[in-house]
Amino acid sequence: LLGWPAEQALGRGLDLILPPDDPAALSGLRRALAGENVREETVRIARDGSPIAVLVTKAPVRAPDGTIIGVASVIRDIRARKAAE
Repeated sequence: LLGWPAEQALGRGLDLILPPDDPAALSGLRRALAGENVREETVRIARDGSPIAVLVTKAPVRAPDGTIIGVASVIRDIRARKAAE
């Protein structure tokens, strides 16, 4: 979707795909790390620098003892829907 091969994206920070002019871009991640399931329409940046309208769903990942150890995230392309609106 965003054009990054796994070998080029692994180990890189979120600034690889987050818009630099959006201070709220990390708010969904913070909310998921606090235990909330998050669903938000937003923009991500493709490898070629173009913005892509996406639906991002985030959920906390928990260890067996309930401790939050990460965040699972799914990004869906919603450009066609946005164009039709």
